[in-house]
Amino acid sequence: MYNLNKEEKNTLQSIHHLQAENLYEILVKQIIKDFQLVNVSISIENETSPEDLVKELYQTIHHLLIHDYTNYLNLLYRIDVSEKELKNSSSSDSIDSFCKHICLLILKKEIQKIYFRKKYK
Repeated sequence: MYNLNKEEKNTLQSIHHLQAENLYEILVKQIIKDFQLVNVSISIENETSPEDLVKELYQTIHHLLIHDYTNYLNLLYRIDVSEKELKNSSSSDSIDSFCKHICLLILKKEIQKIYFRKKYK
């Protein structure tokens, strides 16, 4: 789909780390749950590879930005993506770059939720 920068590689490594800790399925379930709560469908399953997860997340975010901005905003609010981090993405970025950035923010937040739950369980 695209070349990965350092931040994207780190996020994929975090996802692979979740797999090693048998927490990947929890990540996938959390993403599905958050998307469903704002009435957005995403085509992922527990067996989805991390790379395919990122691709599907990217495609869904891209679609929402163009066709369903209200649900896009609802999703970001539901997942609790920081407005400060959103503003770090330059308005001059292409929509593809912006979508990649949003995907990373979503994944980082979802991974953070998993680790917090594990830590404070």
